[in-house]
Amino acid sequence: HRIRLVPALRDLQPTPPDASHLEGVVEIAEDSAIEPESLRSVLGCMLWQWGKKSYVQPRIDRLLRTSTEGEVEDRVAALIALADLYYALREYKISAATHVNLQSLANGTQFELKPVDYYSAACVHALGGDVDRGIEALAKCVELQASLDVDSSHKVERETFENDPEIRGLRQHERFAAIFAK
Repeated sequence: HRIRLVPALRDLQPTPPDASHLEGVVEIAEDSAIEPESLRSVLGCMLWQWGKKSYVQPRIDRLLRTSTEGEVEDRVAALIALADLYYALREYKISAATHVNLQSLANGTQFELKPVDYYSAACVHALGGDVDRGIEALAKCVELQASLDVDSSHKVERETFENDPEIRGLRQHERFAAIFAK
């Protein structure tokens, strides 16, 4: 349950706490013998917010390396993971730029991205303030959703388009109604 509490605590504590509380968070983030990786990961994001980037930077560096070498599938997977990590860090513009790189790689290698990949891109573009790119990503998401070749597990539910607060700014765009109608 602690994993689900950390994002809320990040919202309540945007600046570092006092030294003793900060030390407690660091101890948990560093305790790989007892604490699960998932908890240490979200705490790393919290520590990033407080200026302690060393708990996440090695993962970013590893994903950046992987995204430039090897098989296309591995590079795509690394870029998706990197975009997701930047999203978790609330670095929306960097996440959006990573999605642009991901789409460029996919287009250049004829690698088929999934509707959820474009939906994720639409979210971070919207959160970063780039409504036009968000709408373009949403349009591509919907185009892929209409394909009979796409597995339903890779599609985005209708309710998500209607209710997701991350794309609220996109729903106000003049093109959204036509995209949603598809």
